[in-house]
Amino acid sequence: MKDDRYTPRLFHSKAYTSVQFSVMGTEMPKQKTHKGMKRRFKITASGKAKHRKAFRGHIMSHKSGKRRRGLRQDGVVAGKDARNIVEALRPSL
Repeated sequence: MKDDRYTPRLFHSKAYTSVQFSVMGTEMPKQKTHKGMKRRFKITASGKAKHRKAFRGHIMSHKSGKRRRGLRQDGVVAGKDARNIVEALRPSL
């Protein structure tokens, strides 16, 4: 009984148990969603990227009413930036 305490244990630490091994080592990792973009952008039903407009966080009292009304609507990203955002937010398969 006393000798059992001193036998080394294999894969005892958390570092070894949390690693996942593939069968042949040929599986590629999944593409992950970019979490920073997930918080800042939304994808519409038609596939466009919406964003919150800048300059509307605080100190709204000195901005004109026309400017505040214009800041209420979300903006739409255009061009290559939109394509990169949609690609980063696409769910992994």
